[in-house]
Amino acid sequence: MLISFAQATSRASIDELAVPVSEETLQQVASKVHGRDWVLFANKLGFTQNDLTGISKKVGKNVYQQVLEMLHTWQRREGDAATCRVLDTALRDGDFIDVANDIFF
Repeated sequence: MLISFAQATSRASIDELAVPVSEETLQQVASKVHGRDWVLFANKLGFTQNDLTGISKKVGKNVYQQVLEMLHTWQRREGDAATCRVLDTALRDGDFIDVANDIFF
């Protein structure tokens, strides 16, 4: 089966996403989504509204800090499974395709 250059490049890029998420990446994501409706994105990472309410109570009203805390919680909870691939998929499924493209491609 022959694949195009675009397909090969896309697959290589996807394979590169199988790495653990860095603190820098988490901060980039938080800075790009905090001004928008990020609840669907959080839901795609497995967070419920009750989880998000708890995070809000913990860190206060600063939405950037809420998003960053949610991402840190996700990273701690998932451990080695908290990869760039999972984060990329959650961003795309949570209507943040532009953020995923900016950060991962």
